[in-house]
Amino acid sequence: MKFRMPWTAIVFLICNSLWAIGLDEQIENIRIKKIFPENIVEFNIGYADGITKGSHAKLRNVDGYVSRALCLRVGEEKSHWRLYRIVDHERVSKDYTYSLISMQESEPDAGIEKLKFKPYVLNKDNKRKEIPYVKTDLPPLLSESDNPFEPPPEKSFWQKHFGSYVRKRETQHFNGQFFGSPLSRQSINDAETYHYGFKIKNKGRKYDLYASLDRYQSQMKDLSSGERIRNENTQGLIGWEVKNLTPYWSAFTETQYWRLRYGEAYTPKDLYLVGLVGFKYLMQERKWLKNYYLSYIPIFEQRTTENADNFQVDQEKRTGLRHGLKAEFEILFGEQFTLSHQTWFRPKHDFATWGIDTNDALIRSESKFSMEITKKFFMDYIFVFIDDKVSRELSNIPRSNSIQTVDFRYYFEI
Repeated sequence: MKFRMPWTAIVFLICNSLWAIGLDEQIENIRIKKIFPENIVEFNIGYADGITKGSHAKLRNVDGYVSRALCLRVGEEKSHWRLYRIVDHERVSKDYTYSLISMQESEPDAGIEKLKFKPYVLNKDNKRKEIPYVKTDLPPLLSESDNPFEPPPEKSFWQKHFGSYVRKRETQHFNGQFFGSPLSRQSINDAETYHYGFKIKNKGRKYDLYASLDRYQSQMKDLSSGERIRNENTQGLIGWEVKNLTPYWSAFTETQYWRLRYGEAYTPKDLYLVGLVGFKYLMQERKWLKNYYLSYIPIFEQRTTENADNFQVDQEKRTGLRHGLKAEFEILFGEQFTLSHQTWFRPKHDFATWGIDTNDALIRSESKFSMEITKKFFMDYIFVFIDDKVSRELSNIPRSNSIQTVDFRYYFEI
């Protein structure tokens, strides 16, 4: 029996060899989609881009040389590569874009070409286990065509996380978001309600720098007196996080500001929650579960509250210490829908007994269900729950409150 190769297969092999990246050819805008053990990464390019199994190349980004790479497996729009001669593992990240420069006429180091891509570790979802970053891999062997170089000096802990190079790199690019809810009105009492705000955040691998302002406002006419009653809820936030002190631990500092107005009195007028230094622990993630963190931070509290009684407004100030506990996560529903949740539990520290008052916990819980309309335009449903015992004590208003809004959000680059 004679074997006949289909014409389509012959054409594919010929075209694939013609398209394969040649010497010094360069492919731009490459992204790392996944990182696996043994310094294996998944790129967003495949045989449609001229990549073949065994392709040998150099990897570069805006900071210069990153590593060499050997293709172990290739698909239509993705491929798996073994990185080696990695000078600094911090240059290998999902946050950067890369250029791939062909080295087809250069032989890989001994042993590299013998590797195969295999399922190293299986988790419950029967998927290959991802890891946070690759390992630095200085060359164990140099060929005659290579230029020998001295290994870079070992960086101290301060240089790795707070050095001038890191600070400059992490503060070059920022993005922002504007959001707001449509205005709603009622004719019977001339009531108006709206919500708006913004968020700004950097695009970095080591630092998260972020700030936000969130404002709810409503006003209505008292049908008996004819006076207009105004309610406001203003919240500000500024923070700094240093990520990956270890593969699972990060450090952060954060300051929050609240102002709530009900009628004539502000309760509180000014509430500052100054987080000193806290730590975040990254829990085990899944394909559908991302950014799953547990955090702790000691918080210094300073509160000014107004009490309106017999047309006279009095102010009362309080200070104290709270223990900030936070849980946060994101659940992905396909590519368009996301559920994000964050809960703060801040029990008060009692210096008289050195105990913790869990009844005065200043709870704030927020759930947000988001739908991606376009790459830069989103619609969000937000549910916020607040429990504040001190407002009940000082102003005789309900200690708990819930807010529901539907926002439209626009994402932009700075």
